[in-house]
Amino acid sequence: MSPKQRVILRRRLVPLIISGAASAALGIAMSLLLLTAPGGPLPIQVVVSLLFLLTLGVFGFASSLFLAIPFTVEADEEGLHLYRRGELRLNLSWSDVTWIAFGHWSVPVVLTFARKTALCLLVRGRKVRKSIGMDDVAYKVSADEVTEFANAVVQMANARSIPVLPRPRFRSLS
Repeated sequence: MSPKQRVILRRRLVPLIISGAASAALGIAMSLLLLTAPGGPLPIQVVVSLLFLLTLGVFGFASSLFLAIPFTVEADEEGLHLYRRGELRLNLSWSDVTWIAFGHWSVPVVLTFARKTALCLLVRGRKVRKSIGMDDVAYKVSADEVTEFANAVVQMANARSIPVLPRPRFRSLS
């Protein structure tokens, strides 16, 4: 019987701050364009386009605030559990896990076109949205913490004959 393992994941703040600021700037710029239209009222197509961009800016800023909330991932004999603000958000039992990928692979860096090699753990559920993943690039978590947690998860998966891969199989349907 393996002990319960826990890791707390917090997003790195710099990309969230940049994303939130860019979204807020977009919203402010669109609002100013709507309020200070030279030469009278704007055509309806322009107004609708600007309102759409303003909505994107508001949602972008709100999503940055939402993503800043840390969450906890626990692994035990029953499965993996994801908590946000102490409330269970996702309960992934071992019978619903199709495969686990643990290793180094390239991940995108937020708000850039760059990629970085990260130490990653991805636990794939039967439904994609029921999967749990983490890495040491997007989250403020050390490679040692990812390794310790991932080794415990891999050990529990091996005991249940769940495939453990060095890289994720994104193209498979299983």
